[in-house]
Amino acid sequence: MGISKNLKTRLVTLVTLAAVGSMLATASLTTLVHAAPPVDNWLGTDCNAAVTPDCSWSNINNWDNGVPINGMNLVFDQNNMQGLLPTSFPTNDMTGLSVATITMRSDKTNLATPLEIQGNSITVTGNSNIVIDVTADVPAYIYLNNITLGADSIVSNTSAALLIGLPIGKGGGSTLTLNGHSLNFNVTNDVHIDSVIQGVGFVTYNGSGVTFTIAATNTYSGSTKINGGTTVTGGISTFGTSVVEIAGGGHVIFDKLVDGAIIANAINVENGVSTSASLTFGASSSGTVAAHNITLLGTTRFNNTGVNGSGSGLTVDINGIVANGNCLVYASNDSVVTNGSPTWYFINGPGSANCSTKSVTAPNTAIQQFVFANPIIIAGLGILTAGIIVFASRRQLSKK
Repeated sequence: MGISKNLKTRLVTLVTLAAVGSMLATASLTTLVHAAPPVDNWLGTDCNAAVTPDCSWSNINNWDNGVPINGMNLVFDQNNMQGLLPTSFPTNDMTGLSVATITMRSDKTNLATPLEIQGNSITVTGNSNIVIDVTADVPAYIYLNNITLGADSIVSNTSAALLIGLPIGKGGGSTLTLNGHSLNFNVTNDVHIDSVIQGVGFVTYNGSGVTFTIAATNTYSGSTKINGGTTVTGGISTFGTSVVEIAGGGHVIFDKLVDGAIIANAINVENGVSTSASLTFGASSSGTVAAHNITLLGTTRFNNTGVNGSGSGLTVDINGIVANGNCLVYASNDSVVTNGSPTWYFINGPGSANCSTKSVTAPNTAIQQFVFANPIIIAGLGILTAGIIVFASRRQLSKK
């Protein structure tokens, strides 16, 4: 009897524990369901205050779903983004915040006031988007101050040119940190980037007929690829210290160089055509600039636009170039010249020969160059796609 009663007690205890466990499991599941990252819309209630506006993210009154937490989906609407003062914008005063998505929207017809986020760095995590949804028929001025990638990301715009980052005129200093990930620009309209690209990672520029203008002094390392039909223009720090690969039909313009400037990047130029430049050099003052670490993996053309496009005053020293037997055409403002021409200078490059021996189509009057050199080992780049950064708006970018 005692044993039976003891066994019964134990069975009841086990059943009770099982029920409690089931309740805990259910409660835990319910907690997990309710803890799924919600959408948090910026209202800017206190940011719009007439007296002592507070635009900080940590102010609960500025949101419709509480102060942001990690993993949330944040939404900023242009109609709620600027306060009564022209300098009142959503300002991230939180540290270590990591969000799933950031969406910035506007349907205004006048974007003289840009879509702007200020403050501390924001990490964008895996399988996430930064979405810029601008339906107004104007250029999209997107000032995202300090973004850190938490996943490989794609930047795309479908209907308008973009300005990304905080320009010098607004204080500058905005950053885009690769954090070991890839940043793949896959766009259909021009892009102007003021943010400093930093950290270690991979950057790919892709857009047929598109020009990327890089205004910042970038510091990132890793690899950069410029795909066919794409133009990237900037100074000697455009690509940080990364290894640069210019695909066939891609074009890099090193512009506004000054006397003594040295482009230190290793640059691999893939097969292009002798009638279209892969590399163009221009300066803001007369003198000599150098690019000593160029390797040709196919036929190409180098172009020298001189000082401020004037057609004179700039010497480009390409001593150390490895041509691998490929044809290299020298041009001044896209008119073919000889290496070491009295007016236009590409010095210490391959000697003169006729590219027709390399079966390359070229202008009839061209004086073209090639040289045979040692084989080269080509370091490839990965195709990097994961998160998506989407910019949507209309119209072309006017020059600043």
